[in-house]
Amino acid sequence: MDVTDFLEKACSLGVPMMDAQHREYARLINDIKQVEDGNYTHLTLMDIIEELMSFSQFHFKSEENLMVENEYPNYREHKILHQDLMVKLHESLRDIGRPEFDIHEFYQFVSDWVLKHTLGADTELSKFMKGRRSKV
Repeated sequence: MDVTDFLEKACSLGVPMMDAQHREYARLINDIKQVEDGNYTHLTLMDIIEELMSFSQFHFKSEENLMVENEYPNYREHKILHQDLMVKLHESLRDIGRPEFDIHEFYQFVSDWVLKHTLGADTELSKFMKGRRSKV
């Protein structure tokens, strides 16, 4: 099973908006994997990181709006996790041309972060959302 298939299965939480956006993360992570495997140039990696940053901003804003609208009690903690990833992505974009930039480390970081965040903080959020829906 490739990383996209794994992430798509692991990131299905039962909240359609979140699931669709997590599938987009799977696609972007697979693109990073293609770069790691030597199938793209570093110029393309810059494009992928910029797309990842742009998509992350959109995704995080969507989740954060959902949390605010539904009075999610762990909103602040969850938002901090989002901010931390954005800092790391900005650093990676800055460092991409430097000799110390390691595509394997970047790939591992992003795929691990998305999996851990989705299976942790986002799973908690989805359970809260499902509970809210059943009470409405």
